[in-house]
Amino acid sequence: MNKFLRLLSLLICLSVSQQTIAQIDFENGFYVTNSNDTIPCLIKNLDWKDNPSSFTYKLNETDTPKTLSLKEVNAFSVNNHSYIKKTVSIDMSSNSTALLTFDRNPDFEEKEVFLEVLFVGASTLYQYENGNLSRYFFTLPDGTIEPLIHKNYRVKNTFMDSNKIAENNFYRQQLFNNLKCNSIKQSYIEHLRYAEKELIDFFEKYNTCVGGNTGTAYKKNVAYDWFNLSIRPRLNFSSFSMLNALARPQQTTDFDDKSTFGLGLEAEFVLPFNNNKWSVFVEPTYQYFKSTGENESTHTEGGKQITHIDYKSVEVPLGLRYGIYLSPKSKLFVDAAFVLDINFSSEIDFRRVDGSSITAPQVNLNSGYNFGFGMGYQLMDRYSLAVRYQTDRDLLSKNSIYSSEYNTVSLIFGYKLF
Repeated sequence: MNKFLRLLSLLICLSVSQQTIAQIDFENGFYVTNSNDTIPCLIKNLDWKDNPSSFTYKLNETDTPKTLSLKEVNAFSVNNHSYIKKTVSIDMSSNSTALLTFDRNPDFEEKEVFLEVLFVGASTLYQYENGNLSRYFFTLPDGTIEPLIHKNYRVKNTFMDSNKIAENNFYRQQLFNNLKCNSIKQSYIEHLRYAEKELIDFFEKYNTCVGGNTGTAYKKNVAYDWFNLSIRPRLNFSSFSMLNALARPQQTTDFDDKSTFGLGLEAEFVLPFNNNKWSVFVEPTYQYFKSTGENESTHTEGGKQITHIDYKSVEVPLGLRYGIYLSPKSKLFVDAAFVLDINFSSEIDFRRVDGSSITAPQVNLNSGYNFGFGMGYQLMDRYSLAVRYQTDRDLLSKNSIYSSEYNTVSLIFGYKLF
């Protein structure tokens, strides 16, 4: 029965994970052709972290998806992402501390790219992001797009005979010179950080000052639930078997399948891209397994050898999860995890039919590892139900006589504490 549950859960996990990850989120949007025609369509929203160079779209729900590249369009927009094609000078200087140079001047490279529109108003703010490179641009009063200059660089500290890191914050001077307003104090600009939210706040203030309204912010970093802590009780369906490789013929002992309870505490860290669909998690979980197996033995009084296992451990799955929203209040998810196992006070002993102990080489259970694959459903961002299949775990991998297979399928209930 347990083998059937394992096979069924694995097939379900593989099927649902394939369908879930393959599902495409097309949302209402539009693109602008090179001849400035606006085409309403459905665009695959990938919640891009880096500025894209192409996008996938459909003209309607039944249309075949197609891809348009940077060369083929002037702009496109979907949900909170709007991009416009521009040729700009991008500072390609590395932000990595190990790669900083002694040159305070930007290392400009002219490129045609999709700039993301962050704010539209009396002056427009754009962003270009690629890996750890993040650069901002703004429009001058004459409509010219200019890069906001910020660069970290090294300076020689002759007194200490070492280097220190300095900042070229010329973007503050650019904003002060070009976007003047009586209500915006110089002291405010002098403390303005080179960061998305703070720059959008500045452009909103400037637009209100000169135009009487706040303009339109297309994207703004806002607080989101990046950390979730959940209690996760579960019902485990487990099996265990061990093989004596020295016996002739080789002897396998199958133990009774058991249904047991376990308890886990999961910490989940939501990743800030792709619409927060990806997360990593760690889930310390207490579990136990007690069972008995028997096999014929011509060398044992009573003709049988009875083997008992008492296995207790803390499993620590470390994994990656992908979710897809069915509605604002529900979602499916699939996950995969590397599972580290830490056992304690666990033992295997051999007995005769009458219960007396058999003198035999000591068999120690050792902690092992395996992999887990799961799928589940979450409701109201608080309650969840999941099934997780774990691959075989050898609890006797350090034993020269025996090998083993421990298998578990878990039905997991979840309640998010915060």
